[in-house]
Amino acid sequence: MTHRSSPHPRLLATLVPFSALLPLVLLPAPAVPGDAGERGAPVITVGPGIDCAESSLVTAINTAPSGAEIRLENVTFSGVNVGIVGKDLTVIGGFETCSSASPDFSSTLDGAGNGGNTVVDVFSGTSSTFTVRLENLNIENGAETSPFERGGGLHVEDGNNVELVDVTFRNNTSATDGGAIQLRDAGSSVTMSGDSLITGNEAPDGGGIACIGTGGPALLLIDRASIFQNTAARGGGVFADGCTVETRAGGFLQGIFANEATTSGGGIAALGNSFVQVLGMPGPGSNPESAALIVDNTADSRGGGIWALESSDVEVVDGIVAGNIADRGGGVDVSTGASFVMRRGDGNDCGGAGQSGSGTAPCPRLRDNRARLVGGGFAVADGTVDIAQSFLSGNTADLNGSVGEVSSGTATISASVLFANPGNQLIRQFAGSTLTVRWSTFADNLPDAGAPPLIEVRGATSTPATTRLWSNVAWNPGRPVYGVDSASGSLDDVQADCLLAHELTSLPAATRSSVADPRFVDASSNDYHLAIDSPAIDFCDDAVSTPAFADMDDQARGVDVVPGGLSFDVGADESLGTVFRDGFESG
Repeated sequence: MTHRSSPHPRLLATLVPFSALLPLVLLPAPAVPGDAGERGAPVITVGPGIDCAESSLVTAINTAPSGAEIRLENVTFSGVNVGIVGKDLTVIGGFETCSSASPDFSSTLDGAGNGGNTVVDVFSGTSSTFTVRLENLNIENGAETSPFERGGGLHVEDGNNVELVDVTFRNNTSATDGGAIQLRDAGSSVTMSGDSLITGNEAPDGGGIACIGTGGPALLLIDRASIFQNTAARGGGVFADGCTVETRAGGFLQGIFANEATTSGGGIAALGNSFVQVLGMPGPGSNPESAALIVDNTADSRGGGIWALESSDVEVVDGIVAGNIADRGGGVDVSTGASFVMRRGDGNDCGGAGQSGSGTAPCPRLRDNRARLVGGGFAVADGTVDIAQSFLSGNTADLNGSVGEVSSGTATISASVLFANPGNQLIRQFAGSTLTVRWSTFADNLPDAGAPPLIEVRGATSTPATTRLWSNVAWNPGRPVYGVDSASGSLDDVQADCLLAHELTSLPAATRSSVADPRFVDASSNDYHLAIDSPAIDFCDDAVSTPAFADMDDQARGVDVVPGGLSFDVGADESLGTVFRDGFESG
């Protein structure tokens, strides 16, 4: 096909409703040339078979009327470079013959030898927008090197919408953005469902997918797909620039994992005021008992799992960010006005997998991430990190901050459990930053050598760090709860209230606090619920810090177990007065 030489108007379009992701019901009878589909649209069959209406895929797409359904035989179409221009169209692959009633396989659109162009290009160039559905296809070997800045496998623009169902993108490259897919322009959207797969693709930005909102946000919805082993300089899995991205729990081997960035954002790079949600909530065909996964991605510089910057907002709800590696921010790196939120969803059960295990129950976890330098779980500079009702374990940094480093900006941890994180300080904080840890539990975090403090602050000469430790349990015998590195100054600003800890002498002052064993139900099995005789029960009130969240089991705070006096338990767990199990401690 011939590419146009100038850009088309960027026009806002109504996004595809999520119900459009539901599977297409195919005809119960064999299709023959001229048949009408269930929606009244004509069906065009394509392939080398004698019963096919057309042998050329390009001819079929170019001549198909808007609304047509094109059915492809289960063959490889070579040298593909097709444009779907200004029409609604459905392309379904995998029919054994052109007279088959339904697909049993998939068809391959092979871009090798197509002159350095994208494999499938969806555009309109007018104020009208259209919806294209691609199903049961393998799109591979696209190598976009033309001057038009397109994705290697699929390009979508002009506010058009593309639905991908059971589509695999493999071994596609782009000289610009989006090895597999490039999505751009206000109102354009791509939705992925079924068992779609994006693997082995490469580009400078967005090895798997690049979503670029030109003139307004574009929408990328990943309901059920695996984005696996893609490579880019920025955003190995997904690169979002001025884009809205939503990736949901899909079940086994569904998520963003094992991607690589040669600079930053191994799994996801979010910049340009993007909004990214990683949601454990399932969509149609997804597994409600699975978490959304950002797992085993790597970056040479920042943000092994997620890199958020330029006022972008990233939210992980019932998701797992685990096993990611970078120099700074092994799990997450946040900077330049961006924010990262990790929290629990409404009513989801954290049970069934064990917090130190490898299960994927819907429950927020920042786990087993590594920084080659600083900030194993997270690093924040001139941004905001807010983690609540989450479990942070197994994170490590080769230098400092096994759980996190707050060099500037703000970090808040609420109703969370920090356990079994090896290495140096759990959190290292610099002058001018703000750290608040409240209603949380620190336990069994072991140093590699020596006894570094759980929380270490770099002292200042003028503007100190602000540190607030409220209503926490800290049980790490042999390690100071707090410490100041005075190499750059000795000023700090710390307040501590209602702490139950193994020691308090490292703090300048700690009001209404005590040294005592919190007596967990079974710490050896990573069960940090409070035993029935724990001194943390009814230990304090909410006068200094009102709980912003329910406890780690999503139970209300302030349950008065011992009548009279105080009614709030400190730490991540609020006891109901009985020993119970909800799966948190399961192995």
